[in-house]
Amino acid sequence: LVEVTADGPADKAGLKKGDIIFQLNGKTIHSYTAFTKELDARQVGDKMKLTVSRDKKDVQIELVLGERPKR
Repeated sequence: LVEVTADGPADKAGLKKGDIIFQLNGKTIHSYTAFTKELDARQVGDKMKLTVSRDKKDVQIELVLGERPKR
């Protein structure tokens, strides 16, 4: 992750700047585009399980999908 919004769903779930998300609900994610496509197929409030690489270790993160901030 390039950034984690303070008090956002990712922050509350424990995701950290520098985490590399490589699985979403057990499905391997190969790119940012694929990840955002998977997110777009879900609704706010959906529960997700992410597997991230952090400091050369795999970490399991569970979170509830929130609204993405407008850019």
